[in-house]
Amino acid sequence: RPAEAGRPAADRQLWLPWDTAGAAERFLDLVRPDLGLVMETEVWPNLMWACQRRAIPMALVNARLNEKSMRGALRWPALMSPAYRRFAAVLAQTPADAERLGAVGACRPLVTGNLKYDIEPPVSQLELARRVAAVAVA
Repeated sequence: RPAEAGRPAADRQLWLPWDTAGAAERFLDLVRPDLGLVMETEVWPNLMWACQRRAIPMALVNARLNEKSMRGALRWPALMSPAYRRFAAVLAQTPADAERLGAVGACRPLVTGNLKYDIEPPVSQLELARRVAAVAVA
C-alpha cells in the first residue's frame, strides 16, 4: 500500500473486514496485532470474540452511543453485551455516552471527551495557524 509505505507496522490504520467469524480470523492472522483500537461506534462481535480468544486487548476510543443505537444493542443482549464487555478500555466522549455504554455492557467506561475537538494543539501550532490565517486574509 503506497500510503502505508515507510510507516512502522505499529502505525498502520486498517479497515476492518465484514464481521464474520472467518473474516475476523483471517484479518487477525494477517495483521497479528498486539493491541486493537477501534473508534467511536465500531463494535463488531465476531472481531471481539476472535480477539478475546487470542488475548488481544481491545479499546473503544472516542466512544459514543446514541439512544437509538443503545436501544438496538439492547434488543440483542446475548450478542452485544459480551462484545462491549470484552473491551479492556472504553473511552467515552460524554457522560451520557458513558452511561449508555455501561447500560449495554461496557465495563467502567471513562469520560475522556471528544478527541477530535477537545484536544488543545501545542502553542506552536496555534501560532502557525494564526500566521497562516493572517497571510490568507491579507
